[in-house]
Amino acid sequence: MKTIFTILSIFFIFENISAQNANHYTIMSQSAYDMVYDSVSSNIIISIPATDLVHGNSIGFIKPDSAVLSSFYHVVHNPSFMALTDDMQYLYVGMEDSNKVKKFDMTSHTIVQSINLITGIANNISCQPGTSSVVAVSKGNGGEVAVYDNGIKLPDTIHFGVNKVHFLSPSALFGCSNSTSCAIIALSVDTLGVN
Repeated sequence: MKTIFTILSIFFIFENISAQNANHYTIMSQSAYDMVYDSVSSNIIISIPATDLVHGNSIGFIKPDSAVLSSFYHVVHNPSFMALTDDMQYLYVGMEDSNKVKKFDMTSHTIVQSINLITGIANNISCQPGTSSVVAVSKGNGGEVAVYDNGIKLPDTIHFGVNKVHFLSPSALFGCSNSTSCAIIALSVDTLGVN
C-alpha cells in the first residue's frame, strides 16, 4: 500500500527586519510538499503538489523579502522531496506518484534528466558534495538506499530501514532510520555505491 504524505498547506511566515517594521510579519498560504533554500538567488524553492489547483505539479520560487510566489515551472508527476546541488545549478526532485527523480536545471528551468528508480518512490534525496551528477536516494518507507551517478544506479545498495539520507562529505553519507525513533547510521559511499 502506498502512503501519500501530501502536505495540504504550509504557511510561510516572513519577517521584515528593518528598523521601521521591526514587528511586521507576512503570512503566505501556499500548498507545498517540501522546500529548500537557494543561497545564490536568495529564493525559497518549493515543490507544489497536484492538490494545488492553481500551481500544482510545479516547482515554485518564493522571494522571501516579498513573500510572493514569483515563478513556477511545471514538472509533472506530483513533485515531492527535493535536494539542491552544492553549486545550486541543479535541483533533484522526487515524484510522489512515480518511481522517477527529475533533474531540474536552475538556469533554463527545464528537466534535463529523468532517473528511473525502477521500484519504489523517492522518500528522500541528497546530493553528493562537489558534483552535480551523484545523488543518494532512500526509497519507499524505510526501503533501499541507492546511489545514482549520471542517472545510473550503482551496484552496492543497502536495505535496512533508512528513511532519510544526507551527505556529510563525498564519501560519508548519514542515514536516519525512523521506524520508531531516529537512529543515525553512518554509511560510506564509493564508486560502487553505498555500504
